[in-house]
Amino acid sequence: MSSSQRQSREQVRTAATKQKMERLDYVRQMLRELRDMVEAEDEQFLTYLIAMAHFAASDVIREKHQNISAVHKLKAAG
Repeated sequence: MSSSQRQSREQVRTAATKQKMERLDYVRQMLRELRDMVEAEDEQFLTYLIAMAHFAASDVIREKHQNISAVHKLKAAG
């Protein structure tokens, strides 16, 4: 595989990762809004469930950011 092919594949992978992160962040934001709406209606159990989904989405995003940072550090080092 040539250098330009590798670079092109890396660009596609980077764009796909960025889109995925944007979608995950959108979902996280929507969950936050839903939680606030349900909480305003005093639906405690539903508020709890949506809050847990919001926390889970935040954890996924944080983990993916850490993985991306680790990959960039490895590329820079080697």
